[in-house]
Amino acid sequence: MRSTFILPPLLLCTACGPSSAPSVAEPSVEQVTLTVVPAHYQGRSACPTGGDTLVDLQLWGFGGCLMMDRCAMDPEQDAIRWGRWRSDDQGGVEVSLSGGTVIRHFRPTGDGALTADGDPVGTLELVPGQLIPRLVRSAKGTFYQPRPRVWHFRECASGREFLVRFAPQAADIESAFEEAGGEPAQGLVVELGGSLAPTGLDDEQGQVVLMTIEHWARFFPKERCPN
Repeated sequence: MRSTFILPPLLLCTACGPSSAPSVAEPSVEQVTLTVVPAHYQGRSACPTGGDTLVDLQLWGFGGCLMMDRCAMDPEQDAIRWGRWRSDDQGGVEVSLSGGTVIRHFRPTGDGALTADGDPVGTLELVPGQLIPRLVRSAKGTFYQPRPRVWHFRECASGREFLVRFAPQAADIESAFEEAGGEPAQGLVVELGGSLAPTGLDDEQGQVVLMTIEHWARFFPKERCPN
């Protein structure tokens, strides 16, 4: 008589062997990049003579920037610095001020702010509007005519353009320009000061800003601005 053997079903081990361990996906870190330009940021830091300093940073789409510090307790500590900005390889923002003599690094956050690690400025929050200083005590740039009878001033460190008019006490800047050997289309570098006001016009840099020249110091015929 023949016996029949029933073999148990073959069990496959799915938890055995070195390659069977479940893989765990590494958490991805989302890199936040700057998406809002032009942009105006504002924050606070300590004033050297006490109290708080209101810090404003304006980034323009053409690559220029402006940082302004206003010390509440000591107006003499107020400072306006022009410069350039760029996005670095890590998604951060590098701000180069005063011809590269001051470099600051910021990191965009998910809520639209900028943080400055290791910088006394700390965090700058995104605020509405464009930063336009009311008064510029001293700025250096190219004074020139892009078209006849229309004067412009291009700040050296940032490349920011301003439409120009003259206060009565500074009207002699035109004759001084000619005496210094200036060619209207090429222009000359000059150090000057005045007031700024927005206009209702726009150009390739954004909103056109009118500069009223209230005083000027001197021309620099042998110098050229990099921008």
